[in-house]
Order: sequence, then structure tokens, then C-alpha cells
Amino acid sequence: MSRAFVKELDGDQIADDLPELPQSSHPNYITPEGFTALQRHVAKLQMVLRGLKQDAEDLQVQQQRRHTARDLRWQLERLNRAIVVDLGLQPRHLVAFGAKVTVSHDSGVVVAYRIVGEDETNLDEGQIGWTSPLAQALLNREVDDEVLWKRPAGDQRLTIVAIDYPPAS
Repeated sequence: MSRAFVKELDGDQIADDLPELPQSSHPNYITPEGFTALQRHVAKLQMVLRGLKQDAEDLQVQQQRRHTARDLRWQLERLNRAIVVDLGLQPRHLVAFGAKVTVSHDSGVVVAYRIVGEDETNLDEGQIGWTSPLAQALLNREVDDEVLWKRPAGDQRLTIVAIDYPPAS
């Protein structure tokens, strides 16, 4: 097609082809507190969207509304796909979803990680997604097991020191 027949946007228009955010191909396992946080986030996005005028002429407001609506659709799908894991049913002697796992690195450094849902991952708080290579190396292991964490920066040997679960609610 000749470029002569392609409509280009002038400064007073916004593109209508905002792509949807992709969903993970993995099941959306989530902790009970992660599910509550996701519900709160959806409610907040709904409130923000209601506050943005639908027929606003301000291009910045239109753009913000489109982005917020897209984010809300994505979050609603995450909520719809959520599989809340009952942590009280997890095997206490094995590393499973929701476990706080304390490991000792080769260097002697001791670190605790909690295995959570993809959307709950927060490395600053030691929360790692269940699909991560580290979590995959730890899952279904026991205290004193040695695991090999395959990393791009080089493999790391870890020894599981403790496995804890949050108290049943």
C-alpha cells in the first residue's frame, strides 16, 4: 500500500491501537493475601477510571483513560484466573507454594525467600515467583537438601536450612 493512503496522526489525535498486555501462560496461583491485594488494586483502578471523564477533550486525559482501562482489563483477567492456594494444606516438611525457605549459599550467606504467585513477586521483600528458576530448584525439597540454582551469572549451590509456612487463618 502506498504511504499516500495511510492516515497519519496529527498532534490532536491519539492512536487507537494500544496493544493488550499479555497474560502469563502459567496457572495464576496466588496466596490469600495476594488475592486480597489484587482485589484492592482492581477496586483502585475502577475508581481511577470512574474519575476520568469518558468524553474528555484533553488528550492526556484520554490517553490516561485508555491506559487505565487496559490495565484494569489485564488485572480483572488475573483476578478471574486466580487460583487461591490454601496454605494450610501444604506439606510442612516440603518446599511448596507459599513456603518461606531459608537457604545457605556456598559463601555462607543465609537468605530467606518466600515462594508466591507471579504477580506477588517482590525481590526487595524476598518474595519470588513460583515459576522462577530459584523457586523451581527449591520446590519439593526438604530441610538439609542441597539444590543447584542454575543462573545466567553462574550456578549456585544452596542448602535448605528451614521451611516455614504462615499460620493458618
